[in-house]
Amino acid sequence: MDIKSGAKGDLVQKIQKRLIELDFIPGSIDGDFGSKTEKAVIEYQKSAKLKADGIVGPVTAEALGLGHIFHVSELERRQFKTLLSSNPNYFGNYPDSGYNSVTILSKKTKYEEITCVGFNPDTNILTATVQIKLPYGYGGNQCGDGTMEHVRFYIDYGGGAGWEDAGLGGVKVWDLPNAADCAKKPNKPLSYVVSIEIDPKKKYCLTPVLPKVRAILSWERIPPDSNPDWPPTWGNVMERDIQIKPRPWLSVIPIDVVKLEYIDILEGKLEPPELIPIDIPGPPPVEFMEVAKLYTSKEFIKKSGVKVEPHRFGHSALKMISGTSLPDPGLASVTLAEWNDLKLDFGKAIKLLDNTTADISYEELHCIGLDPNRDWLEATFTIKKSAGYSSGLCKPGSMEYVAFWADWDNTCSWTYLGTAEVNVHDLPDIPTAGLNYTAFLPVDLDKIRQHCSEPKIGRIRAVLSWNQSPSTTDPNNLRHYGNRLDTHVQIRPAAPKALIERIGGVSVAQIDYIGNGKTKVGAQMMPEGSFADYWGAGSNACPFGGTMFIVGKQFNDGKYRLKVRPAGDSSSEIIVKTKFWITKGLNPPTVITPDPVTGYVNYSDVFNNHDDMLGWWASASNNGMWEIMLERVKPDLTVVNTPWYKILLDNIEAKAEITLDGGACKTFVKGVAAEITGKFVATDNPHFAGFRLRTLPASISPPAPLTPGTVSSSSGSWTKGTTEAFSPGRVWKLIVDDMVPCGYVVEVYAYDQTIRSNHSNAHSYGRDDVGFCLLEK
Repeated sequence: MDIKSGAKGDLVQKIQKRLIELDFIPGSIDGDFGSKTEKAVIEYQKSAKLKADGIVGPVTAEALGLGHIFHVSELERRQFKTLLSSNPNYFGNYPDSGYNSVTILSKKTKYEEITCVGFNPDTNILTATVQIKLPYGYGGNQCGDGTMEHVRFYIDYGGGAGWEDAGLGGVKVWDLPNAADCAKKPNKPLSYVVSIEIDPKKKYCLTPVLPKVRAILSWERIPPDSNPDWPPTWGNVMERDIQIKPRPWLSVIPIDVVKLEYIDILEGKLEPPELIPIDIPGPPPVEFMEVAKLYTSKEFIKKSGVKVEPHRFGHSALKMISGTSLPDPGLASVTLAEWNDLKLDFGKAIKLLDNTTADISYEELHCIGLDPNRDWLEATFTIKKSAGYSSGLCKPGSMEYVAFWADWDNTCSWTYLGTAEVNVHDLPDIPTAGLNYTAFLPVDLDKIRQHCSEPKIGRIRAVLSWNQSPSTTDPNNLRHYGNRLDTHVQIRPAAPKALIERIGGVSVAQIDYIGNGKTKVGAQMMPEGSFADYWGAGSNACPFGGTMFIVGKQFNDGKYRLKVRPAGDSSSEIIVKTKFWITKGLNPPTVITPDPVTGYVNYSDVFNNHDDMLGWWASASNNGMWEIMLERVKPDLTVVNTPWYKILLDNIEAKAEITLDGGACKTFVKGVAAEITGKFVATDNPHFAGFRLRTLPASISPPAPLTPGTVSSSSGSWTKGTTEAFSPGRVWKLIVDDMVPCGYVVEVYAYDQTIRSNHSNAHSYGRDDVGFCLLEK
């Protein structure tokens, strides 16, 4: 419906406000489409070379950046959750639910789409770039709740092991109006990055680990963790190959703090392990002669299938000799002699290098975006060849540099933000489509945030350069190898970081810190963006446990300390003095030791503390209601205290027991026994999440035990929020018709809802098993 003379209401007010912003005066913003408003519309239409009829239809509204007022998403989008609540298989992607599908709708990318998947080997962070394409269909403007884009990652290390669940991330999105930027380019798509940290399988540098990653994007519905082939309704699936950083030769067996807590810290037997990160020196640099001899070897060229050009492998030497400053005569003489010894034409190589600009035959930048959960700019690029990166994994390789620029205020003027780097190497037998890496740069966005009623869209640019840092003064300068990309990003509405921003991975704003000390319903884990209530998809309030990260605003000066206490007990305050570490880019973690007497810690800035880490609270020996606060001391010795935040601790493990009717280790004969039965107990009052039953060995894919409320699959049966607290418990059974004669074990896991050690899926659990033997008749 067109909006024209005589119209009244909120839409008219939006048009009037937009016209004033563009210097076309419609009179007052009164919501009345009168003659003055009509005249202003005509003047705008003439300036925009549109039909000057004074009527605001879809074309004029789009030009004004108000196209969304004419947009209404389809029923399957508007009522998505309502349709699923009555039939989980409404769109045909849950056929085992027992419901018939109503319509088949799969992998629709009209609204959102994954465009890149990458990995940062130094931080073990897996990323997916998600583009939001339209100004509507996301649940309302950014003053409202918005909707969630979920990304489930799977990883396959090859060798027939198949896909493993790597974790879940997500990002919140809203309806944001279309507009043209200062360069007259549309502000859509908006580029977001979803990232999670993984614990990858590693080998030594002689054996590259190049797994395949699958990312499933799903709007408003969490992809399952046991079905890598699950098709999302709204979203898409992307597979890419990545490279895992090798295990260092000097290996230290990592201590899994979470698992250690399950064993002994829960009972107060052990203190958290002391942190002593070891800065292992890298391999020595590779000399030019070694690189040149390798790349000019006929055997290497035949084996790798890559003929690396002299102006590529000689890049460093050529730049050193042909740079703007005069080279050292002795060094120049040695370099020329080396080239002559190898029968390489130095002059020709310099000329070829001078004529090479923005070559993308070896590496190419494909996606850039903003991770709003971390406030990191991220760029994903592809390494395309198996050679040309100076050396293999056991040697230093070379660097890919990414310079980030921003135009936050839409002025068409770029500001340099910083340069990130990623180490790359020659790798034999890389996939045809190459390997995908992600570089990131933390940014401080607090100063440019706006109220939610005024969406803030910024432009960012990334410049990729191999083996040479990009320019820090010219955003248009492209080096010999690499390329650049621009995109638009959304800066989250004004909510500057607090002195304590997150506790245990959850924003303080999403914790009921005045009341029950649990997460609020719908709370998210940060920086992953997944629901804190892993089992209930955000429907439950969760307590906390384990070693909790305390995250908050960093200052360039002053100091702070953390205090905890049983709720309301001022006589039992404890100063947190646990050692913790902070990270900066590719550098080894820095261990921070609070003052052993006062507990004070000096603040660091965001660029030296990428995670805004303030401290670690080792809570594993405590239960019940506790409180935490931060005391900040400014340089002028003024003291600022946060409130005491209530946090409910539950470090008690869930309970699991399982029995086999007739006794453990019983023998059954196939064809005589149609089913095998037993009983189990799974409980954890009052924060029980659910239980899982499964049959081993998984290698032969036996069916999972059945019990009321579960669905059988080879990956196990799962029931949430149901408990059998007393012996003998609930009945389970196995139908043996399709089972191979073998020895079997039936397992039961009982999980609680506690967010343990900053991970929504790192709950404590109880486990038990029982075995039996199935024989052929």
